[in-house]
This record gives sequence, C-alpha cells and structure tokens, in this order.
Amino acid sequence: MPIDYYRFEGSPPCNIVDLVIEKLGIESDLNVHHLGWLSEDYLKPEFLKINPQHVCPTIVDEGFTLWESRAIAKYLLTKYGDQKLYPKDIRTRALIDQRLDFDLGTLFCRFTDYYYEYPHGKPLEEGKLNKLKEALGFLNSFLEGLKYAAGDELSLADLSLAVSVSYIVAIGVSIDEYPNVVRWHQLLKSTFKPYETIIRHNINEFFIVVNKVISLNQNKAMFVHFLRLLLNESANYLKVMKSELGWPNERLNNKSDKVPIDFYRMEGSPPCTVLSLVIAELGIQSDFKERTFDWHSQEYLNPEFKKINPQHIVPTIVENGLVLCESRAITKYLLAKYGDEKLYPKDILKRVIVDMRLDFDLGTLFCRFADYYYGFPYGQPLEEDKLKRLQEALWFLDTFLVSNKYVAGDELTLADLSLGVTVSFILAIKVSIDEYPNVLRWHNMLRSTNSNFKSIVDHSIHQFITTTGEMIVMYSKANQQKE
Repeated sequence: MPIDYYRFEGSPPCNIVDLVIEKLGIESDLNVHHLGWLSEDYLKPEFLKINPQHVCPTIVDEGFTLWESRAIAKYLLTKYGDQKLYPKDIRTRALIDQRLDFDLGTLFCRFTDYYYEYPHGKPLEEGKLNKLKEALGFLNSFLEGLKYAAGDELSLADLSLAVSVSYIVAIGVSIDEYPNVVRWHQLLKSTFKPYETIIRHNINEFFIVVNKVISLNQNKAMFVHFLRLLLNESANYLKVMKSELGWPNERLNNKSDKVPIDFYRMEGSPPCTVLSLVIAELGIQSDFKERTFDWHSQEYLNPEFKKINPQHIVPTIVENGLVLCESRAITKYLLAKYGDEKLYPKDILKRVIVDMRLDFDLGTLFCRFADYYYGFPYGQPLEEDKLKRLQEALWFLDTFLVSNKYVAGDELTLADLSLGVTVSFILAIKVSIDEYPNVLRWHNMLRSTNSNFKSIVDHSIHQFITTTGEMIVMYSKANQQKE
C-alpha cells in the first residue's frame, strides 16, 4: 500500500522530507495529500484524528502514523535501507546530530522569529536580524576547514541546513559576509542537482502563500497560526539509521585506558540537566570531568572556550578530540557509546516515536517556554500570547499521553527525561499543569519512580531560580541607574 504523505506547499519542513524522498527515489510509493491553509484542511476532524497536533508533514504507512519531519525522514531512510546520509560511525553521526540540532534550535528558529510575522505588517526587527546573522556566523565557523557541514561527505545535516540558508537568502538576507557558507551552499547546488529544483519550487510556493496572507489582510491570530503551521517543527533536523544495525552496541573504549570526558556546563541550565540525568542513568559520572561555568563571570565567552565551541553554548563535551554540543546530540552519542538500548530503543518503530517526541520538545515545548520566560529576568514583560502558545504545547503533550504510560509508549525513554525536565522548569516559573491530567499523572510518576530525576531536577531548578533572581536584581539596579 502507498504511504499517505500530508504536506503544505512551500513549507521548509516538508521541503526537507521532499529532498529525502527525491534522494531515495520513492515518489511512486507515496500518496501525497496537499493540505490547504485557507480551506483549513489541517483542522478537519479526519486529519485531527490522524494527528491531534495538526502539523505537517505527517505520514501514515499501513496504520503507522508519524509526524515531525526528522522522525519521518529517519523512518523512510531506514525503511528503504539508506545509510549514506547518516553513517554508522557514532562520532560522525554525533557531529551530524549536533549540526541538525543547531539548525532546529538556532538557525531555522531565528529565521522564523525574524520573518514569520512580517507579512502581517509587523516590522522586521534589527535585533532579531542580528541574532539570525550571529547564527550564520556560527555556521560559517563550523564549516571552516570542512567540505560539508559534518565532514568530507554529504549528510542529512547539509540538506537540513541548506534549506534554512536557502529560505534566509530568499527573504533578502545576504550571506556574502560568510565565505564558508557561500562556498558550501554553491557546492550543494552544483553537486546535488535535484536540490535547486526542489528548493526553487518550494520557495516560490512559500511566497505565493505569504502574498496571499498579505493581500487578504487576515487578522493577526489567523495569520500567526498559519505561519506557525507552515514553518512548524523545523523539518531541517533529519537523521537516519538502519534498523537491523541500530546504534552500535559495543563500547568503543576500554575503561582502563579512558581519558575523562570534559563536560562544560552551567548550573540551572535545562539542557545541562537533561545531560546530567542521562549520565546518572548510565552510571558513568566517574567518566566525566565537570567544568562548571558561572554566568556572572561569563566564562563561556572566554577565548579559550570559544576556540573549543565558537557557538559558546553549554552543554559541551570534549572527548579525545571530539567536540560536541547540543544536549540531545550528546545524549544520543553517550547512549550509543555505552550500549544502552532502553532509553533509545533499537527497534525502529519505537525509536522514531522517541525522536518525534524529542523534536516536539526542542522545536515546540521548550522553545515556547524559553520564548515566554527567558526575556523576563532582563526586564521584558511576560506576554499573554506567549503564555497561551506555551499552554497549547502542554495540551499537545497531554494528548500524546492519553493512552500511553510514558511519552513514547510503555517504557521510560530519553524523550521522558527531556520532556520531563522541560515540564519541571515550566512548573518552576508558576505555570500550572493542573488542567492537563495526563501530563500531571506522567510527571508525578517520573518524580516518584525515578530517584535521579527528582534529585537532579530539583537541584537544577533551585540553581535556576537563584540565578534568575540575581539577574532580576542586577538588571533592575542597572535600569534604575540609567533613570
């Protein structure tokens, strides 16, 4: 039976899935459904029954339903036996994951933040443009000395990042000051011929839709909802594996000759908390040398750390020359290295569900938490619209848990640890989850059945609240002095 593929024209996430389909040559295996935003096909009961989050892309393959573009891509590439874009070697794979997570959480996110409200009449903000350019600068530094984004071979990270860069260029943001990005982008267009054809078509469709929004002059709520659907979930985070191989199970190093892994972290950081949980679950605390940064002294901006990680974010690990950031990429690498299949199952159908939930966390729930709260300690007001978007994301999570003990099935997985940390920090900023009974039941279960979760998360939240309070006092005094 053909795979049902639900998509939006012009959507970058769907664009990435389109590229994977082209790479696999499986167009004839798909039954494509083009959903219209004006007709609100994505809100019709029949589609809501398939996908309560009502986002695209979504696929249905003989009763197996999957959304989140990167989870779809992994499933398709596994189903059709392709390993070239996501190699078996765990170090190479970890670097690809890092680049993909950077795209999902930084580059593409800043593109949407800068542009998605512009067609409705909101001005393009210089501050947001500067943040987008900063992300392009990070990408430029990643490409220094490399042919492709993660090494000498084309990977899914290249397809993902290239879609973001293409849309950034399409809205008039120049990449000329980033020579490595220009060289790499030209290389992709010249060596992967279908890329430019597919990109050009989708960008044309993107602007057709945007122009319709402008001409129809829809109210703000309808427009914002549409563009969030159009750009949702950042399909540019694609990973692939072969199901019969899964992650390699063997330990790569003998414990006796291991060099400690440097773990750069910051107290009270949600991403660092997720990594600390995984380390505790694996029982490998002794394999790490923690290097804790103090936000007051801004050690993460020191030249020696920026040389290690030009993006200067935590968590970052360094192991025998491998430098890795992005918490989800690190945790998957560690689970592969230490041969743990419980938190990240080998079975492909189970694994893609875990990936779908992890990507929902990074691209939706945690993103909306950060968007709502992270400006508050710097004097920005808490906005009602952003709170409602956060509450909507909690409602989505509640629907995922309706018939599941854990977020991806009957067993605890990496997705529970990641989402559990996010929900805990949401509670810490006084956003109630009482109206989400499935979330409440699941979160209470995590705290009562997993001692690592309760102790590590509670410690991190205490540090988070302490640091936030210090920031509020500091910036309040600074503003008073200006007055």
